[in-house]
Amino acid sequence: MPSPKPRATESAPPAGFGAKILDMARQLAQFSETPDGLTCTYLSPAHKAAATQLRDWMHAAGLVVQIDPVGNVVGRYPSAAPAARTLIVGSHYDTVVNAGRFDGRLGILTALAVAEYLIRAGGPLPFHLDVIGFAEEEGVRFAAPYLGSSAIAGRFDAAVLQRSDKNGARLGSLLQERGVDLAAVRGLARPPATLRGRRSAIQQAAAAIPAQTSPPRASVSSAPACCGSASRSRRRCCSFRARWKARCSGRDSRRRLGGLRPMSRWPA
Repeated sequence: MPSPKPRATESAPPAGFGAKILDMARQLAQFSETPDGLTCTYLSPAHKAAATQLRDWMHAAGLVVQIDPVGNVVGRYPSAAPAARTLIVGSHYDTVVNAGRFDGRLGILTALAVAEYLIRAGGPLPFHLDVIGFAEEEGVRFAAPYLGSSAIAGRFDAAVLQRSDKNGARLGSLLQERGVDLAAVRGLARPPATLRGRRSAIQQAAAAIPAQTSPPRASVSSAPACCGSASRSRRRCCSFRARWKARCSGRDSRRRLGGLRPMSRWPA
C-alpha cells in the first residue's frame, strides 16, 4: 500500500514564515486613499485594490477564491468530505483613518499563510477551511460597522442601505451599481449547523468548565494566592487588585485607572 501523505504537524513551518506575513502587510498598505498614511474605507478605489490583491494571494496559495457581493474575499481549502462543516478564520481589511498596517489585516494574512502551508504539506482536513477577508468592520464611511461579517452571520440590517457618506453617496446605490441587491446579501448567510465552532458547541464547552469560586477578601492576615504573604510590597499588589475589582463592580466607579495608587491600609 502507498504510504499516506505526511500531516502538516510532522514538519516545521518554513523559515521566514513571519517575514512573509509582514511583507504582505507592507504591500497591502500601499493601497490607501491618502498619500501620507493608511486609509482604506469601504468600496473606495483603495478598498477594491486591496480586495483584488488578497484574491490574487489566496489564488496563488491554492485556495478556491471569490469576492462575494458585499466585498468579502473568501478563500477555501476544501475538505475531502463535501458534507463537512466549515471553520472560518480571518479578519477585516478596511481601515480607520490613518490606520496601522496590521490592524485587522494581520488576522487575514496569518490565516492565509497557515492555509498555504497546509495545502503545500498536503495534509487533508476533516472540515472546510475558509479564510475570509471581511470587507467592512470599522464603519468609517457609512457609520455602519460589520457589514461584511453581519452578512455572513445572517444579521445584515437592510436599514443601513439608506445611509450616505460625507459626499452624499448612498450605500444601497453603490451596491446596486455593482449588481448587488438585498437578496444577494442575505444569500451569504451561513447556517450555524454548517459551521465549526458554532454557539451551541461553545456553550457546551463552557458548561463543562467548573464554576470558579470568588477569592476571599484581602486582609492583613490573609493575602490572595498571588501574594503568598502579607509583606508590605505584596500587600500593595493585592490592594491594587482589590481596588481594581471594586472599580469594575461599580463600587468605585468615580475613580479612574490612572489615579490608582497603593493604599496605605489594607481594604476592609
